[in-house]
Amino acid sequence: MTDASAPEPVLRSLSSSLDRLCEDPDLKSSFLHARGLRARRAGSQLFVDLHVGVPGTLTAFESSRLEERIFAALKAERKDVKEVHVQFEVVSEKEGE
Repeated sequence: MTDASAPEPVLRSLSSSLDRLCEDPDLKSSFLHARGLRARRAGSQLFVDLHVGVPGTLTAFESSRLEERIFAALKAERKDVKEVHVQFEVVSEKEGE
């Protein structure tokens, strides 16, 4: 089985899902931005990598919950999402705007 980058329409739909999540008022203070979205297809499954900007005050519990929300949002957008790898980056809130 080989893998390949996901096509641009798939990346756009995933990105739109992340934009909606980032605008969620419940997450506004913890989810500053999403960048570096990449997805690759292996067979019928989609594997996603992204960087998420978060404030330095975010706890381990909060980051874990945020990662779960991100996975759920991407899975709801595309049923073929199998795995999501989130790299958290601490940024100032001013950078996240």
